[in-house]
Amino acid sequence: MKKLISLILALALCCMLVPAVAEEDITGEWYASFAGIAMTMTINADGTLSMTAPGQEGSAEGTWTLEGDQLTLTVDGSPATATVSADGILLSSGGMDMLFTREPVEVPTVGEVKPDAAAEEFYGEWAVAYMEAEGILMDPGAVGMGLPKIVLGEGTIEFIATDETDFMTPIFNALGLVSAYENGALNLTSTTEGITATGKVEMLTDGMIKVSLDNNGNAMVFYYKPAATAEEPAA
Repeated sequence: MKKLISLILALALCCMLVPAVAEEDITGEWYASFAGIAMTMTINADGTLSMTAPGQEGSAEGTWTLEGDQLTLTVDGSPATATVSADGILLSSGGMDMLFTREPVEVPTVGEVKPDAAAEEFYGEWAVAYMEAEGILMDPGAVGMGLPKIVLGEGTIEFIATDETDFMTPIFNALGLVSAYENGALNLTSTTEGITATGKVEMLTDGMIKVSLDNNGNAMVFYYKPAATAEEPAA
């Protein structure tokens, strides 16, 4: 009987140890998203690692060490500390938290340009969905940056502030932009003396609009969805 009990305890202990051993193996691919930017971190068994982001060429290379649940990542000579838990790898750096898990992150996408959109399709109120930076779609709200709503009418474009973090509205309104429908899009030009800002509003096949602005060589791209859709309560 004692031998049987000992065998059962030994088997139970082995079963308990299997998950623990598996959790200690942090090598492989981990995924995270910050402000709509998807990132992949690959941890190699030889103590090296790499980080990549869709739409970006190359990768950031580094090394890693693990002591208990504390993971130290060193990329381009800059160390950062992460915590390993059952939830994943929580990286905190510069006041920014990113949780890496084993599940791939869905990258935001937008539709193609609709070349034959009618002028009336643009008219109405629109709420920001994404801003584009170096080819990556970002959620400006996730980084504490408010962007204005826009109201499009026949020949007009108006920017409306959303909250106290929205510092772009007075800048955009100071451009004095007017719109003109041509070839399925709205062309924007400035009426303010001394300002050469231009822009374009294009309809996309997914119902959003793409707003491109260029103010003295400073190019900006934003994506907007109908404000009514953005304000619908969650089911």
